[in-house]
Amino acid sequence: MIPLSGRVPEAISWIPRDGIGGGGVSGRFSVSWFSCGGFVTETFYRRKGRSRGGTGPHTTGAAKGAAPPYGVAPPWPLFVSPSDFWKLRMEHWTAVKNILKYLKRTKDMFLCYGGDQELVVTSYTDASWNTDPDDSKSQSGYVFILNGAAVSWASSKQCTVAKSSTESEYIAASEASSEAVWMKRFIVELGVVPSALDPLIIYCDNMGAIANAQEPRSHKRLKHIKLRYHSIREYIEDGEVKICKVHTDLNVADPLTKALPRAKHDQHQNAMGVRYITM
Repeated sequence: MIPLSGRVPEAISWIPRDGIGGGGVSGRFSVSWFSCGGFVTETFYRRKGRSRGGTGPHTTGAAKGAAPPYGVAPPWPLFVSPSDFWKLRMEHWTAVKNILKYLKRTKDMFLCYGGDQELVVTSYTDASWNTDPDDSKSQSGYVFILNGAAVSWASSKQCTVAKSSTESEYIAASEASSEAVWMKRFIVELGVVPSALDPLIIYCDNMGAIANAQEPRSHKRLKHIKLRYHSIREYIEDGEVKICKVHTDLNVADPLTKALPRAKHDQHQNAMGVRYITM
């Protein structure tokens, strides 16, 4: 079985190795098995969605319905879509067309699971400060990797305005810690990951955020943060999670918060277990 966890309510948590036909699962997922492991993609759903769309001047509604609600495929292009789709400017429509082009180029990419000698969940969190020019809010992102590929991820705009990059990173780490606690308890119940009882490591590239999570203190730059974001401190104290430093260049969650140069994007994409397979 392949462990999966998407950000869609109806997303499939587990896909059995037996009983899957060539049409995929629920008409959305396509699963292939090779000697090196299992490969999962949403090729069918992407093609179906793209066929409803187009790139002409009057295809706005079709394009709105064409972007798939990701459950398996890496979701980093989604955050560039405007929240109010009917108040588009030309630059917004250009962004939509770029997303559709991206989906077309990546339609044969798979999440490849398998190859790890030991089953250990690792996670990465990142934030891009002040990314939205309209409301000055930041972008959060995290990814959890197990058995060589991503099993859970998110890319979302933060609910509150962060006054510094450290604050935005701290908020992102707190959001990742909540997901980490849920995932830790989930895999403990499954009993298939021996290391599940150990603290789940969250990698962050901001020392200020790490210091405030590990050593609670009243700092003038962070004392105004909403109380709900301080839950990460309790999780660390209880031994649920452990936050560690990672170099910015090695933070796999980076492409979930902002656009990157091609080489860096491909590096993190490979770390997430995304492979190009020609069927």
